[in-house]
Amino acid sequence: MHPYGHASGLFRRHRPGGVAEQHPRGDGATLDLDELEIGQDPVVAPDLVPGNRPDLVAGCQLAAQRSPDPPPRPASLLADRQVRTLAVTLAGTDGNEQNETQPTRIGTREQILDTALELFTRHGYDATSLREIADRLHLTKAALYYHFPAKELLLLELTRPFLDGLSRMVTDLRSGERSDPESVLAAYLDLFIEHVEVVGLLGREPATQYHPDIGQRVRSLVAAIQQELAGPDPSPSRSVRTACAMGVVHAVPQVPVHQLRRERATVLAAAVAALGERTNRRATAT
Repeated sequence: MHPYGHASGLFRRHRPGGVAEQHPRGDGATLDLDELEIGQDPVVAPDLVPGNRPDLVAGCQLAAQRSPDPPPRPASLLADRQVRTLAVTLAGTDGNEQNETQPTRIGTREQILDTALELFTRHGYDATSLREIADRLHLTKAALYYHFPAKELLLLELTRPFLDGLSRMVTDLRSGERSDPESVLAAYLDLFIEHVEVVGLLGREPATQYHPDIGQRVRSLVAAIQQELAGPDPSPSRSVRTACAMGVVHAVPQVPVHQLRRERATVLAAAVAALGERTNRRATAT
């Protein structure tokens, strides 16, 4: 027999802060101190505790003295708490004051970028603050900083799709078979039409023109496309016509946006004429 004895229903294990539980082995199990987890005290009947284990006696006494369960909360208090929780969820406050870090309207990155482009176009990059952008979207500055910690990042993100499009075009021109000049101009024009508002910002905004990741990159990519369009060893006349043809495309921000898509064929025809090429009806109709 185990030196500590055994009896049905007398062996317990105690979890701090809770009630004593039946020993996991059930009735008639012997007390195995190795099974106790860290922070748990054995609680057994006093007559089964050996005289040389006063710590077990103390554990039994503490379990016997545990405080009774607290009285149930009145239903009225529970109902009041539920109403308060619902109000906090709907209003976004803690019930006493406005939560300064929670925006009254959730703004996405796309909404932030659209608003930034609008304000940069209307007032200029330098004259537009992050506070103005946040106020327009009813966001706190902290909520705006979560997406864009600096105003420069807004500019980089706004111009990135256009720059990536130019970069892909250069890669395609250099890696594939040589395309006919009109198709190259058509693809170039479509890229400018797709990003016409950003192209206009690039042309007007001094902050972009000398930025190494924006203005300098644009000039480098445009020069590479112009070189591919002119062809190998172009004559001086061909180089001038190529520059004029690309200049026609560069002028698209001056055309009202609502007219630009309708007049795409007109712009392309003017660019092709400047290049001295015959108009391809298929490219014009694309």
